[in-house]
Amino acid sequence: MKKIVKMTFLLLSILLLSACSVLGKGGDSPAETVALPAVETAAAMPATATLANPVTGAGQAAPIPTQTPVVIQHQQVPGNPTYTRDQKVTDCSTGERIALGATTVVGSGCDDWSQDKLERPVDALNGNYFPVVDIVRASMGTNQAWMFARVELYKDAAGNLPENLSVGVELDTDLDSRGDILILVKGLHSTEWTTEGGTGLAR
Repeated sequence: MKKIVKMTFLLLSILLLSACSVLGKGGDSPAETVALPAVETAAAMPATATLANPVTGAGQAAPIPTQTPVVIQHQQVPGNPTYTRDQKVTDCSTGERIALGATTVVGSGCDDWSQDKLERPVDALNGNYFPVVDIVRASMGTNQAWMFARVELYKDAAGNLPENLSVGVELDTDLDSRGDILILVKGLHSTEWTTEGGTGLAR
């Protein structure tokens, strides 16, 4: 019986020493590799643009996006203008008076504030004359879809229109002798229809 106990004790001691020996050599054995789950890398993310220093010029400047100008495509255009005979207004022609040698620049009865008649293509009553503001007649008309207005100046104004000249037409929509809509056009450089330089004001 004592021999069996001694043998059992001896076997347990050997097993215990063997286990310690294996644990002691663990530093020389390769470490166990643990697989980690894949993660998104920085390469998948958008790169940050590097802005150049405006003083030193260091770095690479990010390109500045250019804006494409918006081109308005009109679905309707007025076509050839139409004028009505009963929508024509004539005015005094100060230019003709000067050409005929009149002693007074503005004719009698041509400039009457009480009757809303204004003839002032001059800088004073008998001052310097400016053909570009000497209106001789105006016409209006419609083709049921568009309204047309034409302002005619004295013939000497041809080819002498200043760059910043503005021409306006006032509309009285309720016939109360007061203007309701003022249409201004600036920069008369073409006889083709356009919306460039046009402005509408309503009260």
